[in-house]
Amino acid sequence: MGKTRYLMGLLILIIIGFGPGCSSRSEKMPPELVCAESVMYERPDSALAILQSMPVPPASQGLQHATWCLLMTQARDKNNIHQTSDSLINIAYHYFMKHGDAQRKAMALHYEGQIHEDMGKAETAIQFYLRASDEVKKTKDYRLGFLANSSLGMVYAYRSMADLAMKAMKEAYRYALLANDSSYIASSWCYFGRIYSIKSDWENSIKSYQKAIAISELTRDNEMLCRGLDELSAIYLRVHNYESAFFCLYKLKTIDSSEKKDNLSRIYLEIGDTYRHIAQYDSAKVYLNKALIQKNINIYTKRSIYQCLYLISKEQKDYDHITEYVDAYITCRDSVDRLNQTKSIGDIQARYNQEKLEKKNVQLDFEHSRLLRNSLIVLALVLLASGVIIYIYQRRLLKNERIIQTGREQMRQYVLRLQDNEDTIRMNENRIRELSEEQHSQADLILTFSDQTKEIEKLSENNKALQKENEQLQSEIIRYNNENGTGIKSHEKLIRDNKACAEREKILLMMAMDSNASFHNLNSTLEQISDDQWHTIENDLNRLYNAFVTRIIERLPNLKPMDLKLICMMKLQLTDSFISHFLGINVSSVVKQKRRLRERIGLDLGEPFSDKHSFENWIDTFEG
Repeated sequence: MGKTRYLMGLLILIIIGFGPGCSSRSEKMPPELVCAESVMYERPDSALAILQSMPVPPASQGLQHATWCLLMTQARDKNNIHQTSDSLINIAYHYFMKHGDAQRKAMALHYEGQIHEDMGKAETAIQFYLRASDEVKKTKDYRLGFLANSSLGMVYAYRSMADLAMKAMKEAYRYALLANDSSYIASSWCYFGRIYSIKSDWENSIKSYQKAIAISELTRDNEMLCRGLDELSAIYLRVHNYESAFFCLYKLKTIDSSEKKDNLSRIYLEIGDTYRHIAQYDSAKVYLNKALIQKNINIYTKRSIYQCLYLISKEQKDYDHITEYVDAYITCRDSVDRLNQTKSIGDIQARYNQEKLEKKNVQLDFEHSRLLRNSLIVLALVLLASGVIIYIYQRRLLKNERIIQTGREQMRQYVLRLQDNEDTIRMNENRIRELSEEQHSQADLILTFSDQTKEIEKLSENNKALQKENEQLQSEIIRYNNENGTGIKSHEKLIRDNKACAEREKILLMMAMDSNASFHNLNSTLEQISDDQWHTIENDLNRLYNAFVTRIIERLPNLKPMDLKLICMMKLQLTDSFISHFLGINVSSVVKQKRRLRERIGLDLGEPFSDKHSFENWIDTFEG
C-alpha cells in the first residue's frame, strides 16, 4: 500500500509538472503512459516504476497495449536491465509497423535491434538498426536519432569496422548537438575515442576522451565522467603511459556512480593490467582475480583477464597455472569470435544498401528503368569479380596455411634433432672424461691406452660434427621464427620440460643408489664380489631400473653369468679399472671381454653395434 500511494503521488506530481508536455498523445492514452514517456530520458527509474504499477492495457486496445510494450522495453533498457526475450517488443513492432507514425516505427525498430543484440543475434540487430537510422530521419526526435545511430556505430566498432563505425557516430553526434543533450554529446566523444583506438590513432583517441571528461565535469555528470576516465585509462595503458593510467583509475575510484559499479570488472582489469606492465605481479593478480568475481562481467573483459593472468604466470614461470589460463582464454576467445561475425555484418550492410537502392529504383518511371537495369548489370559484374577475387584469395590462404604447417613440422623436427644431438654430446663428454681418468690410472697398459685414445678422438670428432649440425639447426630455427613468429615455442617448452624430467629422474636414481647398501659397498670396496652380494645387486638393479636384469635375461637368454655381471657393471657406469678388481682380471681383459660381449649380443639381436659407444648407449637406454 505504501508503494502504491508513493507511485500515485508521483504520478500526480508528474502530471502537474509536465502538463503541457504530456498532451501530444493524451487523447487516446492513459495518463500513466503519457507521463512515463515524458520522464523516460531524465528519470528512467520513475518511468519504469509507473509502468510496472499501472494496469497493463488489454490486447484488444491495440494502440495502448503496443505503447505500453514499447515503453516498458525502453524503460528496462535505460535502467540497464538485461532483456533475454523479444516478446514485448515484437508486439509493439508488429503494431506500429502497420499503424504507427515515423517516431513510433523508429523507436520500435531501434529496440528490436537493441534486444536482439542483447540476445547475441548481431546479424538480426544490424538490420533493425539500419532501418531505425533511416526511419528516424523523418522525425524531430533527436535523442532517438542519437540512440539509433550510436548503437549502429558501436556494433561496427566492436567488430573492428572502423570506417562504418565512424560514419554512424558522426551522424549520432549531429543528433546529440541538435538535442542539446550534454550527456549524449559526451557519450559521442567517448565513442569517437573507441573508434580512434580501433584505428590505433592514439592521439585523437586521447583527445576525444579528454573532451568527454571535460564536458562531464562541467555538467557534473558522474556517470559519463566514470566512463570517460575508465576508457581513457585503457588508452594510456596501450601507449605505456602508466602514470596517467593510474591517475585516471584512482580518480575514478573516488567517484560514486552506477556506471562504475556496472563496470567494476573492467576497472579492476585495467588496474591489474597496469600493475602487470610495471612488473608488480602480486598486485596485478589481486585486481585481476577481483575482476573475475564481479557480476555482469562480459566475455570481452573475461578474455582479457585470462590473457593477463597467462602472461603473468609465464613471466613468473608458474607452469602449474599456465595451462588453466590458456584454456580459459581460448574458450573466451572462441566465444568472442562467434559474436563478432564481421563478414556477415558487412554483408548485411551491403544487402541493406542494395535493398534501399532497389526500392528507390522501383519507384522511378519508365525512363529510369534502363538506368536501373544497367546498374544491376554493373552490380552483378562487381559481385562476380568480387567472388573471383575472394575465391583466389581463399585459395592462396589455404596454400599459405599448408606451407606454414609444413614449416612448423620441419621446425619441430629440427628442435627434436637439436635436443638429441645435445644429449649425445653430453654423453660423449662424460665418456671422454671417464676414459681420460682411466688413462691416467692405467698408463702402463699400452694396448688399453691406445684403444682408449682412439675412442676419445672418435668421440671428440663426433661432438664437433654434432655441434656443427646444431649450429645449422639453430640458424634454421632462428630464420623460421623471424619469418613466422613464435609458432614453435610450444615445442621448445615441451622439450625443456622433458629434459627437466629426465634430469630429475637421473638425480633421484643417483640418490637411491647412494642410499642403497649394496651399491654403496660396491663403490667403496676393491674386493671381489661374492655370489650372494651379486644376487643382492641384481635385485636392487631390478627395483631401480624397472626390472632391468630380468628384462635383459628375457631378451638375451643365452647370456653367461660373467656376461650378465659385466652388463650390470656397465649399467652402473663403473670404470674398467673398478671392474677389473671386482672380476679378478686385468684391465686389458675387461676391454677384450666387453668387445666380445658386444659382438655376441650384436649377432643375437641381428643388428651389430657400430662401436663401443653405441653398445654402452644401448645398455644405458635398454627398454626390453
